Amino acid sequence: LWHERDISHSSAERIILPDTTILIDYMLHRFGKIIENLTVFPENMKRNMDRTFGLIYSGRVLLKLIDTGMSREEAYDLIQPKTAESWDKQVPFRPLLEQDEEISKRLSKEDLDDAFDYHWHLRHVDDIFKRVGLE
Repeated sequence: LWHERDISHSSAERIILPDTTILIDYMLHRFGKIIENLTVFPENMKRNMDRTFGLIYSGRVLLKLIDTGMSREEAYDLIQPKTAESWDKQVPFRPLLEQDEEISKRLSKEDLDDAFDYHWHLRHVDDIFKRVGLE
């Protein structure tokens, strides 16, 4: 019956729940030590971002094109060959966009500057730190 219990269900209380909480404690302790001793190298982070030839900004460019009234499919079809060319030829993504007539008609230099600004992705970092009490 639904409201009755037998010993077959007790493993969750006896084994799974205690083991899980012990594991979580261990994981948090290990992670705390990692974060405490973490060394960040901003120049390496920037270099790694640059290794993508600007392709990490393709999503922002896609959204900017959509904001001009273009359908998502049209914007994707316009950008996708440029991303493939950039990656295959190991050339910067932005000049390929600037050379495209259709993209240049829809997006200004300022629009592309905004799309290629990595600070946009960091805009909520301070709020996140505040939420977890790390101001």
